[in-house]
Amino acid sequence: MRAGMDRRSGQPWYADAAAALEEEQKVTFADDRQLTDLFFREVPLYFAHYGAVEAGYADTLRAETLNADALKLFNEKIFSTFDLRDRLPSITAPTLVITGDDDFMCGPVCAAEISAAIPGAREVIVGDSGHMVFVEQPQAFHDEVADFLE
Repeated sequence: MRAGMDRRSGQPWYADAAAALEEEQKVTFADDRQLTDLFFREVPLYFAHYGAVEAGYADTLRAETLNADALKLFNEKIFSTFDLRDRLPSITAPTLVITGDDDFMCGPVCAAEISAAIPGAREVIVGDSGHMVFVEQPQAFHDEVADFLE
Protein backbone atom coordinates (compact mmCIF):
# COMPACT_ATOMS: atom_id res chain seq x y z
CA MET A 1 0.00 0.00 0.00
CA ARG A 2 2.76 2.43 0.93
CA ALA A 3 4.63 1.76 -2.33
CA GLY A 4 1.47 2.47 -4.31
CA MET A 5 0.93 5.68 -2.42
CA ASP A 6 4.54 6.73 -2.91
CA ARG A 7 4.12 6.48 -6.70
CA ARG A 8 1.79 9.46 -6.34
CA SER A 9 4.14 11.50 -4.15
CA GLY A 10 4.89 14.04 -6.87
CA GLN A 11 1.28 15.14 -7.11
CA PRO A 12 0.29 18.48 -5.54
CA TRP A 13 -2.48 16.83 -3.51
CA TYR A 14 -0.35 13.93 -2.23
CA ALA A 15 0.75 15.25 1.18
CA ASP A 16 -2.78 16.18 2.19
CA ALA A 17 -4.28 12.93 0.85
CA ALA A 18 -1.69 10.80 2.64
CA ALA A 19 -2.21 12.73 5.88
CA ALA A 20 -5.99 12.27 5.59
CA LEU A 21 -5.62 8.52 5.08
CA GLU A 22 -3.32 8.30 8.09
CA GLU A 23 -5.83 10.27 10.21
CA GLU A 24 -8.61 7.94 9.07
CA GLN A 25 -6.62 4.82 9.94
CA LYS A 26 -5.73 6.22 13.36
CA VAL A 27 -9.45 6.91 13.92
CA THR A 28 -8.96 10.61 14.66
CA PHE A 29 -12.44 11.46 13.34
CA ALA A 30 -15.22 12.10 15.84
CA ASP A 31 -18.29 11.91 13.63
CA ASP A 32 -19.69 11.24 10.17
CA ARG A 33 -18.89 14.76 8.93
CA GLN A 34 -15.23 14.56 9.93
CA LEU A 35 -14.90 11.14 8.30
CA THR A 36 -16.50 12.44 5.12
CA ASP A 37 -14.08 15.37 5.07
CA LEU A 38 -11.14 12.95 5.44
CA PHE A 39 -12.45 10.76 2.65
CA PHE A 40 -12.68 13.63 0.18
CA ARG A 41 -9.14 14.68 1.03
CA GLU A 42 -7.78 11.15 0.44
CA VAL A 43 -9.89 10.22 -2.60
CA PRO A 44 -7.21 11.14 -5.19
CA LEU A 45 -5.13 8.20 -3.93
CA TYR A 46 -7.73 5.79 -5.31
CA PHE A 47 -7.00 6.78 -8.92
CA ALA A 48 -3.97 6.22 -11.13
CA HIS A 49 -4.50 9.73 -12.48
CA TYR A 50 -6.67 12.26 -10.65
CA GLY A 51 -8.18 14.72 -13.10
CA ALA A 52 -11.50 16.27 -14.02
CA VAL A 53 -13.32 12.99 -14.73
CA GLU A 54 -12.18 11.46 -11.45
CA ALA A 55 -13.01 14.62 -9.47
CA GLY A 56 -16.43 14.62 -11.13
CA TYR A 57 -17.05 11.07 -9.99
CA ALA A 58 -15.97 11.97 -6.46
CA ASP A 59 -18.44 14.86 -6.49
CA THR A 60 -21.27 12.40 -7.12
CA LEU A 61 -20.46 10.84 -3.74
CA ARG A 62 -20.88 14.08 -1.78
CA ALA A 63 -24.55 13.38 -1.13
CA GLU A 64 -23.63 10.19 0.73
CA THR A 65 -23.01 10.18 4.47
CA LEU A 66 -20.21 7.94 5.65
CA ASN A 67 -20.78 6.02 8.88
CA ALA A 68 -18.02 6.97 11.31
CA ASP A 69 -19.11 4.44 13.92
CA ALA A 70 -18.86 1.54 11.48
CA LEU A 71 -15.37 2.54 10.33
CA LYS A 72 -14.22 3.15 13.89
CA LEU A 73 -15.32 -0.36 14.82
CA PHE A 74 -13.59 -1.81 11.78
CA ASN A 75 -10.33 0.11 12.27
CA GLU A 76 -10.12 -0.46 16.02
CA LYS A 77 -11.44 -4.02 16.41
CA ILE A 78 -11.46 -5.84 13.07
CA PHE A 79 -8.83 -4.54 10.64
CA SER A 80 -5.76 -6.05 12.30
CA THR A 81 -7.28 -9.54 12.57
CA PHE A 82 -9.64 -9.67 9.56
CA ASP A 83 -8.22 -12.31 7.25
CA LEU A 84 -10.42 -14.65 5.25
CA ARG A 85 -7.75 -15.95 2.88
CA ASP A 86 -8.01 -19.48 4.26
CA ARG A 87 -11.68 -19.53 3.19
CA LEU A 88 -11.03 -18.52 -0.43
CA PRO A 89 -10.57 -22.12 -1.67
CA SER A 90 -14.12 -22.91 -0.55
CA ILE A 91 -15.62 -20.46 -3.07
CA THR A 92 -17.29 -22.49 -5.79
CA ALA A 93 -19.04 -19.73 -7.74
CA PRO A 94 -17.48 -18.43 -10.92
CA THR A 95 -15.25 -15.58 -9.77
CA LEU A 96 -13.80 -12.56 -11.52
CA VAL A 97 -10.97 -10.82 -9.68
CA ILE A 98 -10.47 -7.42 -11.32
CA THR A 99 -8.23 -4.55 -10.32
CA GLY A 100 -6.25 -1.69 -11.76
CA ASP A 101 -2.54 -2.01 -12.41
CA ASP A 102 -1.99 1.04 -10.19
CA ASP A 103 -4.45 0.23 -7.39
CA PHE A 104 -2.58 1.30 -4.26
CA MET A 105 -4.87 -0.63 -1.93
CA CYS A 106 -5.61 -3.99 -3.50
CA GLY A 107 -3.81 -4.12 -6.79
CA PRO A 108 -2.12 -6.87 -8.79
CA VAL A 109 -0.33 -8.49 -5.84
CA CYS A 110 -3.60 -8.91 -3.97
CA ALA A 111 -5.46 -9.99 -7.10
CA ALA A 112 -2.88 -12.68 -7.78
CA GLU A 113 -3.18 -14.05 -4.26
CA ILE A 114 -6.98 -14.03 -4.35
CA SER A 115 -7.33 -15.55 -7.81
CA ALA A 116 -4.72 -18.23 -7.08
CA ALA A 117 -6.67 -19.33 -4.02
CA ILE A 118 -10.12 -19.51 -5.65
CA PRO A 119 -10.50 -22.56 -7.90
CA GLY A 120 -11.03 -21.46 -11.49
CA ALA A 121 -11.00 -17.74 -10.71
CA ARG A 122 -10.32 -15.38 -13.56
CA GLU A 123 -7.88 -12.56 -12.87
CA VAL A 124 -7.93 -9.33 -14.86
CA ILE A 125 -5.53 -6.44 -14.36
CA VAL A 126 -6.74 -3.31 -16.14
CA GLY A 127 -3.97 -1.02 -17.31
CA ASP A 128 -3.71 2.68 -16.54
CA SER A 129 -6.14 2.57 -13.63
CA GLY A 130 -6.21 2.56 -9.86
CA HIS A 131 -8.82 1.28 -7.41
CA MET A 132 -11.71 2.84 -9.34
CA VAL A 133 -11.30 0.86 -12.57
CA PHE A 134 -14.93 1.46 -13.53
CA VAL A 135 -14.32 5.23 -13.51
CA GLU A 136 -10.86 5.41 -15.08
CA GLN A 137 -11.28 2.68 -17.69
CA PRO A 138 -15.07 2.25 -18.01
CA GLN A 139 -15.01 0.51 -21.39
CA ALA A 140 -12.36 -2.00 -20.35
CA PHE A 141 -14.24 -2.64 -17.09
CA HIS A 142 -17.52 -3.08 -18.96
CA ASP A 143 -15.97 -5.41 -21.53
CA GLU A 144 -14.26 -7.61 -18.94
CA VAL A 145 -17.37 -7.92 -16.77
CA ALA A 146 -19.66 -8.52 -19.78
CA ASP A 147 -17.30 -11.18 -21.14
CA PHE A 148 -17.15 -12.85 -17.73
CA LEU A 149 -20.96 -12.91 -17.43
CA GLU A 150 -21.54 -14.49 -20.85
